[in-house]
Amino acid sequence: MLDLFKDRIQGSFDIGSSSLKGLRIKKGKVSDISIKELKNGVIVNGNIEDYLEISEGLKMLVDELELKNKEVVVSIPIQNFFIKFLSIGQVGEKEKLKLIESELEELVPNFEPEEFISDYVELGSELSDESKNIDGKDSIMAITVPKNKIKEILEIFDSLKVVPVRIVPDFISLFNLVQREKNRQGINEEESVMIVDMGTESTKIFIERDGIMKMQRIVATGGNDVTEMLQRFYNLEREQAEDEKRKLELLDESVSQGEEDSRALFMEIAELFDELENQIKVSIEFYKSHEGRPGIDKLFIFGGASLVKGFKQNLEKTLELEVEEIDYKDFLASNFNELYKVEDYPVARIGALLGSVVEEVKEKWLK
Repeated sequence: MLDLFKDRIQGSFDIGSSSLKGLRIKKGKVSDISIKELKNGVIVNGNIEDYLEISEGLKMLVDELELKNKEVVVSIPIQNFFIKFLSIGQVGEKEKLKLIESELEELVPNFEPEEFISDYVELGSELSDESKNIDGKDSIMAITVPKNKIKEILEIFDSLKVVPVRIVPDFISLFNLVQREKNRQGINEEESVMIVDMGTESTKIFIERDGIMKMQRIVATGGNDVTEMLQRFYNLEREQAEDEKRKLELLDESVSQGEEDSRALFMEIAELFDELENQIKVSIEFYKSHEGRPGIDKLFIFGGASLVKGFKQNLEKTLELEVEEIDYKDFLASNFNELYKVEDYPVARIGALLGSVVEEVKEKWLK
């Protein structure tokens, strides 16, 4: 198992669509956490639109956490990455990489290998023979990211005198958290767990089993969609709309039977959640078919919009399984002291993905 938190790493930063998060590690434990909320539009579809806002926000975190000249891990939005699950025959390393690049050419528009950083992970080979199918092929997860995306992140941290030693997709931290929860709740490793993270701009869906990510996809539905509906219908400022979103109740019959405008808004929001629910069902059916499994055993939902009252109940009724909602802030507050014991932290095998190429890219782009 790869160890994401090496002894030398003293902090971590998460660059998200709605906030920047940082943490400081001392003696193998997280000693402090800091969060800087971002204005709407600073990051759109994983792309940095306001470099000054990001730089100033990260500088604030670096100063608060005293991470100047320290080595850190950085997670960036998954929208910057392209991921494909493949089955490849047992061939040499060079031939395998060529086959992966060929597959990525079909996935990534205008794919030029020299302009991308690509890597792969063998799924399950460290645990069992599940990664080898009946044709003697290995199941792998191929991943690639444009070098210019890594370049812009490295340039920002270089200006702040911080040393990124590993750059990972943002779902890594969520994957780790779910692994921690499985251990804490006594959920068997072989049970299939789905994770639905409804972020600001999109919703990440993946399924984990045996400590391995078996399926991953992104749905273009996020909390912003609900906020914008509320702004449009009630002519509200964004902060007011966010407050109203926290009061929503999908099962509130008084709203659905109220005034015509309110009914129209309620129906539009309900349709959005119905579509997300449908995407979850489609993902489960794909998993069942692809993995030959009867279904999933548990579902975790994350993100502010996923906590809208009624969504959890609808999912449980439709899917006939237990759904657990996790509020990040409450979860961190109640589990801080025992959650972040780094020596006990279960880390995904993909935790070190791209780590080996960070220095190479820094030498090429930041001379």
